[in-house]
Amino acid sequence: MRRLVAIGLFLSAISPAYATLGILSNADRQEYNTVASTHTWAAVPSAHYRFFIDIYDTAAYYDSEPNGDPRFSDITALTDTIRPVVTALWERWRLQAGAIAQRTFGDNPDFSSIDPWIQMLWHPTDHLYTVMGDLDIPHDFLPAIYYAPRYFDLENNDTEKGVQLLNRSPNWDDDLYFNYRQFETANRQEKFDLGYVHHNKWEVVDKTFVGISYQAHYIHTGGDNFPHPIQTISDVAQTAGVGIKRQFGDRWIWGVNWWYLHSHHRQDSSTPSLDTESNGNGRYLQAYFRYSRFKMLGGLWRGYNYFHETGDQYFETGVMRLAVAHWDLLISPDFNLFGEVTGYFIGNNTQGYSRYVKSTFMLQASWHFAIPSKGWTPSGDDDVVPTRWDTGL
Repeated sequence: MRRLVAIGLFLSAISPAYATLGILSNADRQEYNTVASTHTWAAVPSAHYRFFIDIYDTAAYYDSEPNGDPRFSDITALTDTIRPVVTALWERWRLQAGAIAQRTFGDNPDFSSIDPWIQMLWHPTDHLYTVMGDLDIPHDFLPAIYYAPRYFDLENNDTEKGVQLLNRSPNWDDDLYFNYRQFETANRQEKFDLGYVHHNKWEVVDKTFVGISYQAHYIHTGGDNFPHPIQTISDVAQTAGVGIKRQFGDRWIWGVNWWYLHSHHRQDSSTPSLDTESNGNGRYLQAYFRYSRFKMLGGLWRGYNYFHETGDQYFETGVMRLAVAHWDLLISPDFNLFGEVTGYFIGNNTQGYSRYVKSTFMLQASWHFAIPSKGWTPSGDDDVVPTRWDTGL
């Protein structure tokens, strides 16, 4: 048992989990922990069973300003997503039942969606998690594959339902999931997602890491129980990439990443004009540095006919340069805040784009509250209260 606890503390020190993550990526959490925090906020499962009333809340602001260019969407979204649930932990199982509601503010202030939240999680090993019901999100995709603000920008996108397999090992991360979006009716088609995200890295010399990544996202729209003008739509995007990063001192991290992306969109219909197929590709080079909580990125994108329904719209252009400023503030295991500003420098004059920068602004605060704060165990030993093993999921 002591060995298991020691392993859990070691893993959490390398790659801590947070009670509520918002859209903060695993890579950012690991980098932040390396340069700004050494807290051990997670532990392996224990044999005790505990009950909690958990309240998760995420407030998000997103603003996209294409400077009047009609080819890009001008979006301003302010939302708050609250998830009150009852949590039961038993050995390596977690059961949650409750509700999740997203409230939007602006022209139509209302609860855009209120859904039940039911999740069963099995943690068979120290690194492996199986999720059934409501899934653990967000998935750590490159923005061109799946744009993170969509989790609070569009209605009914604050939850995903299906089956998921997670591997959360130090320096190795996998997320394989199936998300069933909607049933087929006479007025709409069946729709589901299948996705896979992989990141891993190796320390080749002291504080220098080389990594690879592979990501794929497949969207299927179809169904043959009712007649529809379009029989099926298959939309898939994939990327593979390599990267290297180096830590200098206690707070500095420098890195470079390169990805190759490919997209495929096929639409099948008995009407010839609606029967289409398109393939695209692109290359994305990114350099960045992090100093403690602050991260600065620069990117160069070159693509041809690249398109993916849920990806960042600006990646559909042929030539683009990006500048990103990212700031993390992880105050505790129960609260984090981060902001990000991105400037898109699109194309050139020969492509008909204006020279004005397109910009997006994003701010998010995520909060978690649990009653009781440390859980309950029937062992009768009140001197040692076990730490929650499910923090961050």
